[in-house]
Formats: sequence, structure tokens, C-alpha cells
Amino acid sequence: MKVTVFDRLARRLAFRRRKSEIIPNLVLRAATEADAEAILRLRKQVDKNRNPPLDPYGGEYPTVKQQSQEIREFGQEGLFLVVEVEREIVGIAFAFEMRRTTGEYRFKVVVSLNWRGRGIGTALVSHAIKWARGNRRVNLIVCAFHKSHRDAKHLLGKFGFTAHKQGWAWYMHGARYNEVEMILYVEHS
Repeated sequence: MKVTVFDRLARRLAFRRRKSEIIPNLVLRAATEADAEAILRLRKQVDKNRNPPLDPYGGEYPTVKQQSQEIREFGQEGLFLVVEVEREIVGIAFAFEMRRTTGEYRFKVVVSLNWRGRGIGTALVSHAIKWARGNRRVNLIVCAFHKSHRDAKHLLGKFGFTAHKQGWAWYMHGARYNEVEMILYVEHS
């Protein structure tokens, strides 16, 4: 069976419609300590078989107590968001100030593998940038991830993040990985 140009165009349009579908019951809100277990499950699901893990605990995950403390601290000093669909947490984003550099915030976005390509990451990044522009303490947002995470690079690029550095970086316990670091200078409103 020969595939025509029309067939290819029809498939592309159908794919785009799927990506831009409206998700009913989508809620973007600040994380609470009660979300700690669900957030840990999401982080582990996305991290599965990934080196390095997304979590800064040396390859181990935080306990529920540590996750609750992170939510509390980031929520007071920075930002910690969740996206829920039908009461299931399918995405998170958090930003916290780097202690060594005033005004520089480390940023992370995590979206469930089953919910990617549906605008959840876009909603999280968009909300985080609005938060940063309204917060005079934030001068720079830095997001670092493994080079193979092309979706992250594409998503952040849509919002004006630029690649700042790329190359081998040290991870906990002497492991190395190919890191991309993207930055966004914040223009305050």
C-alpha cells in the first residue's frame, strides 16, 4: 500500500490534535506535605533505570519525612508545584535558591511518562516563570539534566532558556554523566 502525501499530512494533524487535547479535571496547585508519598512515587517512576537519578540524595531517594521537609522548605523560600489529573499527581516542578549564589534558583520539572506531550510540563514551566518574574529575589533560573533528555531541552527552549554549559559533570559518589545546563535570566514585571 502506497502512502501518499495526504496520508502523511492527515497523520500529522491527528498527532497534533492528540497533543493539544484538553485534559479534564487538571489542577495546578502548590504542593502540600500530604503529597509527599505521591511525589516520591512519581519521581521513582520517572527515574527508573536512569543514571543519574533526578534526586539529589546520592542515588537514593528521600524518605517521606525528607520529602515533606523539602516541600515545606521549597514552598516557603522557593516554589513547589504539583499537577493533578483526577486526584493523581502527574507532574511536579520545584525551584530553590542555591546557597552559594544569591538570586540563583535551581529548577526541576518532572512529568509522568504516561502524561508527556499533553501540556503538563508547559503549564508547570509557565507558572514557574510567572512566579519568578513576580519575585524580586529571583535573578536566574538554572535547570540541569542529562543530555539524552531532549524533551526537557525543547520544553525549556520554548520559554527562552538557553544552553549555558554542556559536558561531563560529576555526580554523587564519583559517577559522571553528560549534563546540559540551561539558564533563564529573569526580567521582573
